[in-house]
Amino acid sequence: MSTLETLEKWTQAWPQAEREELGREFGIGWTALRYQGSGSMEGLEFLYPFLNDSNVSVKRRALDAVATIFSGTGVDGLEKLSYVSENRDLFVRDRAVSVIGSALKGEPVDVILDILRPSLTHRNNFIRGQATDALGRAGEGEGWKDLLPIFAERLTDPDDFVASSAVEGLGFAFSGIGDPDAIALLEPLPSFPTVPKVEGEARRSWHFRWRLHQARHDEAAMAIARIGSGSGEEANAIALMLRYLHPEVPQEMGFEGQLIQRKGVWAAAWLLEGSPTQALDAMRFLLERPGAGEPRQTRQIPRSAAIWSLPTTFRASGREGIEAAGSLLDEDGHASIRTGMLSLGIAARGSCDDDVRAALAPYLTDGNGALRDVANIALGFAFQGSGDGDVYKLLRTTNLEESRGASTNYPLSVGLLFQGTGDGPASHHLRDLVQTERRRLRRHIALGIGLVHQGTSSPSAVEEMLPLLEGNELDAGSEALLLVDFDSEALAVEFHADSLADGPGAAGMFVREHLCR
Repeated sequence: MSTLETLEKWTQAWPQAEREELGREFGIGWTALRYQGSGSMEGLEFLYPFLNDSNVSVKRRALDAVATIFSGTGVDGLEKLSYVSENRDLFVRDRAVSVIGSALKGEPVDVILDILRPSLTHRNNFIRGQATDALGRAGEGEGWKDLLPIFAERLTDPDDFVASSAVEGLGFAFSGIGDPDAIALLEPLPSFPTVPKVEGEARRSWHFRWRLHQARHDEAAMAIARIGSGSGEEANAIALMLRYLHPEVPQEMGFEGQLIQRKGVWAAAWLLEGSPTQALDAMRFLLERPGAGEPRQTRQIPRSAAIWSLPTTFRASGREGIEAAGSLLDEDGHASIRTGMLSLGIAARGSCDDDVRAALAPYLTDGNGALRDVANIALGFAFQGSGDGDVYKLLRTTNLEESRGASTNYPLSVGLLFQGTGDGPASHHLRDLVQTERRRLRRHIALGIGLVHQGTSSPSAVEEMLPLLEGNELDAGSEALLLVDFDSEALAVEFHADSLADGPGAAGMFVREHLCR
């Protein structure tokens, strides 16, 4: 019996509304992953009801799933997409150009331009913006010089959505190419508009325009990382990237304005993957406390983003990474220590290194909850998939025999330790923790069970997750079920944690992001 059939059987007793919600959450993601790149009509037909759903967020997810299914299918796949491109629903029809762009990936540049030209010259700014982004995705990684004048023109478009879409499209079209002409187009970004002294509707209108302006800066940071990553031009790209960590954010925007820095931190870390020493030299200042007279909030958001983003640079870094991460544990300040532990886990991933275990073990009982939470994840990555009995005993002892109770990340550490093994006792143990009232812990229990059964398509995993699939936990249960049916390589198209900062979902997003690489 398949996971889908088992899920249908075990949810028959639920209220219809809950079954339908789980069907949307799980069904759309499962279909995209199952049929990705196949151009399958079976997958498309399954998505028809979701494309016609009254909820616009459901329509968006369904359209993204269609784009995944038809990615790279070429001109021959366009005829099958007539249901999307000619849909009576204006919302779906206007966004069909993004699906067409995904389908055209791999076609010659002249073919792509001929097909997208009507949308590229459309009088509607939204459609023109969608088409500009689609142009970049269709030519992803090709580095066609013919596209540079088009993107250059769109980057100066008076409509911020079109300009932002051009930034994103440029990043995809020249990803991994390191083309200095492409990077140069991103350098002269406009400054932030002056905050007007208005209130009410006028201020709300300005705020909307400012968010579009912000999106352009966010996408520029990501585009620089895409273009420079793996190209040999990382040094030039990172020099430009560091400008995005010091934007002139209007004081009135406060927390929201710092989101630009958050994206910039992650993009810089992605750009420097495999070069941890260089990354620490460039971005160590983000981990420091604010200086005298410096407002706390000006450093708070980029610092928390750095904690979760810098470990990306430690992937496949070997002994150099382990030593660099270990040195952070000797520094003052929780930010450096947390970064060091996460980086140590990623650098020593799956190595089962006893020295790494000894370095992390004291933090499992630390009085600081944030350090304790991070230590659990780091140890899970260091012994990923090993099912090591001694580490399992250490995790259970430090989490279940402490007066503070289990760390919210304890289920994730157990899931990582037994990832893909289908270990029954470990999975049952996580299920027995379900009675807790702590919502974040319950969400992580679902993901932990999913990790234990990852890629096994085990129907028993559905039964164990049932208490977590009801009510408010349907989204977490859906993510966990996707883990059960798909391996990490297949999930790479599904999870993208590109703006992590401290928050309730940070740990789960961090784990899923690193599963896919």
